[in-house]
This record gives sequence, structure tokens and C-alpha cells, in this order.
Amino acid sequence: MQEHSPIITTKLNPPRLTFTPMLRNSIVFSNLNHLAYKVISVTAPAGYGKSTLLNQWNLQLTEQSHTTIWLNIDKFDNDPVRLIRYIIEGLSRIPSITLNATLDQMNASDFNIGLLTDCLLSDIAKLSENLVIFLDDLHLLKEPTCLATLHQLIHQSPPQLSFVLASREQLDFNLSQLKLQESLIEIDTKSLCFSSEEITQYLKKYKKLSLNQTEIDLLASKTEGWAAGLQLISLAITTHANKSVFLEQLTGKDQEISRYLEETVFANLSDSLQKFLLNIALFDRFCTDLYCAITKNRHGQEAIKALEKMNLFIVPLDQDGTWYRFHHLFESFLRKKSHSILGQSVKTIYLQGGKWFEENNFIIEGINCYLNGKHFSRAAKLLSKHCYQIVNVYGEYGTYLDWINQLPTAYLNKWPELRVSYTQILLIKFDYQKAQEQSIALSQWLDQYESGLIKSDSYSANDIARIKVIKECLYCVVAAHLDRLTEWHSLAEKWLARWSHLPYSQTAPIYVAHIFSCAFTYEFEKGRQASCCFLKGAEQSNSYHGRMWFYLGQGFLLYQQGRLNEASHYYQNAYHYTQPKWESASLFRKRITVYQSTIDWEQGDLPKVESFIKNNMDLVCEASFVTHILISIFTVMARHAAFTKKYLDAENILEKGYEIALKNNMARLRCAIAYEQVHIALLQQKYDKANEIAKKSGLMTNDVQDIPEGVEGMINEYCHITQIRLALAEESMEKNPLLKQLIAQVMQQKRQGVLVQLLILKSVALIQKQQPQSAKRTLLDALKHAAPEGHIMPFVYENTKIKPLLLDIVNENLDSISSINSFDYFKRLSTLLGEESSSSVNIGTAIEPLTKRELTILKTLDNVATNNTLAKSLCVSESTLKWHLTNIYSKLSVPNRASAIKRAKQLSIL
Repeated sequence: MQEHSPIITTKLNPPRLTFTPMLRNSIVFSNLNHLAYKVISVTAPAGYGKSTLLNQWNLQLTEQSHTTIWLNIDKFDNDPVRLIRYIIEGLSRIPSITLNATLDQMNASDFNIGLLTDCLLSDIAKLSENLVIFLDDLHLLKEPTCLATLHQLIHQSPPQLSFVLASREQLDFNLSQLKLQESLIEIDTKSLCFSSEEITQYLKKYKKLSLNQTEIDLLASKTEGWAAGLQLISLAITTHANKSVFLEQLTGKDQEISRYLEETVFANLSDSLQKFLLNIALFDRFCTDLYCAITKNRHGQEAIKALEKMNLFIVPLDQDGTWYRFHHLFESFLRKKSHSILGQSVKTIYLQGGKWFEENNFIIEGINCYLNGKHFSRAAKLLSKHCYQIVNVYGEYGTYLDWINQLPTAYLNKWPELRVSYTQILLIKFDYQKAQEQSIALSQWLDQYESGLIKSDSYSANDIARIKVIKECLYCVVAAHLDRLTEWHSLAEKWLARWSHLPYSQTAPIYVAHIFSCAFTYEFEKGRQASCCFLKGAEQSNSYHGRMWFYLGQGFLLYQQGRLNEASHYYQNAYHYTQPKWESASLFRKRITVYQSTIDWEQGDLPKVESFIKNNMDLVCEASFVTHILISIFTVMARHAAFTKKYLDAENILEKGYEIALKNNMARLRCAIAYEQVHIALLQQKYDKANEIAKKSGLMTNDVQDIPEGVEGMINEYCHITQIRLALAEESMEKNPLLKQLIAQVMQQKRQGVLVQLLILKSVALIQKQQPQSAKRTLLDALKHAAPEGHIMPFVYENTKIKPLLLDIVNENLDSISSINSFDYFKRLSTLLGEESSSSVNIGTAIEPLTKRELTILKTLDNVATNNTLAKSLCVSESTLKWHLTNIYSKLSVPNRASAIKRAKQLSIL
């Protein structure tokens, strides 16, 4: 198992109050019965007492034996990995809850946030008691996936689950819907404002101050009931003899409050306390040891205790009083003051703080200090040293990218390893263009270094050699993601021929690229050998990530060969080894799910296909995948829609795919979309539309534009199969040699899946040539290739002309079927053939449209005397003909042949 960034347990506890807060009965008790509501939303600017109010609610509920959990949100929670782990950690502290489904999902490496949230809600639903989740400072959460997770938790929560949410900003969780359902309480700024009566009580009871009613009203007017303003003013007012004059000089604007803080609060502190504040306020959190390190002063603990005693906006972060932070407004005031007074000394303070954090292995905070102090060289060096851990162990890609954006570009050149990690993250996030730009920049740096234009004492000759190797690897991976097959395949082979002896950590990306390039060039044995070498390295390194890539690559090799059962087995193993250590875990899971959906479609497992489409419809709007994955997404979704006669849906799906292909210059995706559009037009018998699409896309004339080098073979196959289908639709296959050539080529490549498809097309051509026996033998040959691996949908989805022959084989040739030893396969095939809906042929007021085959039979009924004669003329068995006639009679609502002819003439069919 890979390690995670550590859980900060204090985030799961309400802030420890160092003073007795005023219990505001009008708010606390009037809303305490919030268990009847799904959400209480507390929204107001900073300093209005939101956290204190939530703390009081939590305390009241705990005293009444209710179950609660608390999470203090901070800016670093804008990472779905961190956020979901904190929520689960909080829930795991509840003795009565069993998180079996959640932990199983997590341990099975499923970091699809939506699926994991479903498991959480399922486990919570089993609680016998009510549960309240407090989320404080929710405005700091900006990341879309995190917000979507909370939206799902709130809107799909079971009855016993309630939420209390505190934020400075309006919450974007569609809470208006809950308001209509009377499931929401909203507490806003107006509700949190202190009234004159509460101000009187607060000053008299908690601050030992007595003001007359005029002064109270003036204070209420100036502060507008702002709790933080009352707190600030109460600290300063005791030093003024004329309280009324002092209050009259106040305003409620932020600038005046800042001036007030500076002139009355800060100025009245001792010199030592002021110096302490100016130094320590530069850090997001602080402790005694940190203060001692940056000031060489041993009295930091006394200063902190003094601040705590004065309640000077200091917030304890743990129960033992080690770590603290300031109230955010006070902190921002102090930082501005620090920069103004200390000037260049601020840079030195950040340097000393960064050194202390680095020495104590607080790497993230150390990097932040160096960057804040503009010590870019130290930041870059520390980041370069720990970039693998930060990116590949903690999976904090967003944090890493933020740091890279703060560094001047020169430091990416000085520390090229940073550029390497940056490029890797861009590839993981599918930002191929930027990744390509960074890999080119890295190459230019190496050229300049070798020519002596760049000097660097930071890298040895061995370091440079290692970076050159990684650069070549990145070039290959970039070419793979941009679908440049020739460059991709050539780079991978050359690289492995020279560097395969290197450690697994350096060879892993290139092996993955090589395995997939072998799948696309149909060099399956070479790809298998590369997979074995790759797996050996992954096992020696005990890498879950490597095992996942091995199973994924091996599965794709097998799928390309048409070996569906084996491919599915490998995909399942890949799914198992995908661990929630990296932010990209959900992308890997999604990728594997797409691969498996293509197998489910081929094998006719329609319930699984429908489930995939239901849960992944958003994928049709994404372009953050490599070409072959997008092809799989749009193919499966469009084919399923067409099979269920939802042709408009299928066309819309493909149109979205075409837009993505054009926008991202994906020629192979564009070609694959056109290929499907032609096929679906033919299924609807829209021959003119099919021809138009084929001509426009270049499939008709083998003239597809902007093809990446190396994928010509795949594009030509799309063209040739399209041309064959169009020729079959026009019944003009006699002069078309493409089918025979393709069958020979695919047999040589040992691609069973495509071979089955081509044999089906061949059987259709033989039917058109009035060679029913040859057609049946060809179809039987296709079944012998298809049955062992479960290829079903090519027979059901391809062409209705083969349906009678398939039924003949199933019903009349049991000996041949038993020799294939695929009883279950034929049972499923027969079921799907029976469930297939007829094609759309508009025949007026008929109850159900007739297929093209049924129309042909209907038109010959009046001229042929017996079923036997008609069956021979149609090249089908008599039993098959009777099956067609039964369908015709049912659709026309007639009992016999004579009535069918009469009804057809009434409908102007004959």
C-alpha cells in the first residue's frame, strides 16, 4: 500500500475555545431542533461568530447524546483525495457505525468519488441514531469535484443525516430545492448580528464593561452587530476615558476597522508582543519552536500564552496547545503591518521559517515559506528533491502545479527535473499540448547544456544522462497521447533497445507506451513479451501502479485480438490494482470501465452496457482522454442507442463526438465517428444519407484528411468496411474485391473480432448472389470463431439479412452447434435475435413497422402459391419463412395471407 499525506486530527475537532462564549439563546435554542431539517446553512462574512455558533450547537447536541462529527475546512482540502479521507476518518470515530462498504470500496482502490460517496451514504443509512455533520469554513472549498461530492452527500442523504454548514459565501448546492421541501434553515448575516440587548449583555457579562443606552446604540450602529468588531472594540475601549467620543469616531467599514486595529489594539501592546506578532503572523500556523527558530528568542511560549489569555484572535489547533493560528482578519492585518514595518526582514523571516519546516520534515510548508519569501532557488531545490513523493505518493498534483506556476521559468531550466515532473502531471491531466511544449523545452535545455551555453553545478554527468533518458521517454509518451503512431512506436522500440536495463521507475512509462503501440500495430507477441518484462519490474518494486498498467495493457492487447474473455479477466485485475493514492485514480478507473464496456457490448451483456451508459453519460462531453478511449465511449453509447431504436439519441451522441474530434484535431476519432454514422444511417435504410456522410468524411474515397503518421492502416480499414457496407446496401458486391482482401489480412493478423465481422458481411454478399448454402457455411464459420469468446452483437447488430440463416443454424443444425460446444452462447444469441426490434420503415397506420425483409416477402405473397416455393425463391427454409409470415400477420393485425395482402393494399404498401 502507498502512503498518504498525514491526517491532521485537530481538523476533526471543534476549535478549542479559550474563553466562555456568549450563549445567544435566540439563535441556539430556536434552531436546536434542526434534526428535523436536512441542512442548516450559516452564511455571513468573516467575524460574525459562525464557528462559535456551530461550536455551541455541537456542544448542546453532544450533551443531549446526539451523534456529531466536525470538519474544519482549510484551503488544502481542495483535493478530492484529502477531503474524502477526512470525511471517512470523522465517520470512523463513531462507535455505532460500520463502514464496511466504504472501506471495502476504498481498499479496493475505487476512488471514483461518486461511487465512494454512495457507499458512505449506504453505511450511514444503517445508523439507528441521528447524525449531524458540521462543516466549518466551507467557503475555502473551491475544487469542483469536492463541491460535487458534498452536493451528492447533501441531496442524497438518508433521513437520519443532517448538515450544519458555515461559509462566508453563498453556498452553491442548489439549496433552494431543499427550501421548497421545508428541509432547510438559513441563518444569514442579519440573523447573526448582535442586537442592542445582546451587546449590552455581552459587554457587561463577558467584558465587564458598562455603557449607557446611547453608547450601546452607537456601538450597534457603527458595528452593525458585527461580532468581531465588538470583540476588537471591547479590547480598546477600556483604555479611553471618553467612551462616547471614542465610539463616535468609529465606522463600520473595513478600512476603519483596520485603522482601529492599528491605532488602538496593536499600538497598546508591549514592544515584545508587537515584535512577536509581526514575526509569527507571516505563517499559516505557528508554534513555540518555530518562533524560537526565526527570532532566536526563547520566550515564545510566554508570548503565546499571553496572547491566549488576552483572547487576541488566537485559535488553538490542537488540544495540547502546540499549534496555533490567528483569526484570518487579524492575521491579514498583521501581515500587512509586517511587510510595512519589517521591510526586507520579511524575506529573512521566511527563509528561517522555511529552514525550520524543512529540517522538521514539514516539506509542503517549507516550500511555501521559500516561495513567499521569494527564495526561489531553495524552493526549487527542495521541490526537486521531493517532487516524486509529492506527486506520485501524496498525489497532490494541484499543489505541485501551483508551486510551478509561482516559480520563474528560469528555475525550470536550472532544475530540469521540475520540468520532467511538470510534464508528467500535464500528461496525467491530458493537457497534451502543454506537455509537448514542456518536453521540447527540456530538450532545448539539454542541447544548450551539452553545448556549454548553460552552466549548472547542481547536476553531475550521471544526472544529466538520467534526465536525457527521461526526456526521450517523455517524447514517446507525448507522441502516444497525440496519436502519432509511427513516432510513438519507433521511439519506444529504440528506447527499450538501449535503456531496458535501467531501474523499473525509469522504464515503466516507456513499457506502457510500447505495449499499447504493439496493440495498434498488431504485433501482439512483441507486446506480450514487453508486458512480461514490465510485470517483472513492477513486482520487484512492489508497485500497485505498475501492476495496474500491466493488466490494463495486457487486456488491451487481448481485446485487439478479439479474445474477449481473457481481456475482461485482465481488466478486472487492473481495476483491483488501481489504488486511491493519486488524484488520477478515478481517471484510471473510468478508463478501465470504458474498456470493459466494449467487451460487454460485444458479448451482448446489455444490462451492463445500460448501467455503464447511465453512470457515464457525462463522458460524451469530455475530451480528456486519448483517441482510442474516446472511440470506445462514443461507439458503445451510439450503438446501444441505435440497437434500441433510439436513432436520434445515437446521432446526437456521435455529433458530440465529432465536435470533440474537430476541436482537438483527432483525425482517427473523426473517422471512427463517421464510420458509425454511416452504419447507423444504413440501419435506418437511409442510403442517401449514408453515402453523403461517407463522401464528406473521405471514407468513400479513402481520402480522410489530416491523418497522423502510422494510423493509415486503421483508417483504411474504416474506409474499406464502410465501402463494403455501402456496396451491400446497393447489392453491387460482385465487382468489389475489398472483402476478400480484408479477410485475408485480418486472418494473418489473428484478429478474431474483426474476422467475425467480415465473415458476416461475406455471408450477406453470398445471400445477395443467391448462394444460400455458401452463405450459411460462411455464417457457421463466423460462429465457430465467435462463440468461444462470446462475440454476439456483430450478428445481431450488423445486418438483418442474416437473421433467417442464423435461426436456421440454431434451430436446424444442432449437430454443428454442439461441435462448437457453446450452448449458452447460442441461447443468448437466440434471445437477442428474438428481442431485436424491427427497423423503422414508415407504413402509415400499421401497428408496428415492417422490416425490409418483411416488405419483400409481403410483395411476393400475391404471386407465389405455396410457402415452399416462396422459401426457395428467398433462399430460406420453410420454417424461417413461416416465422416471417407470423411477424407480418401480427404487425398488420390480420389472421392469414389473403387478409395481409388486402390490408397491405389498403395501406398503399402494395
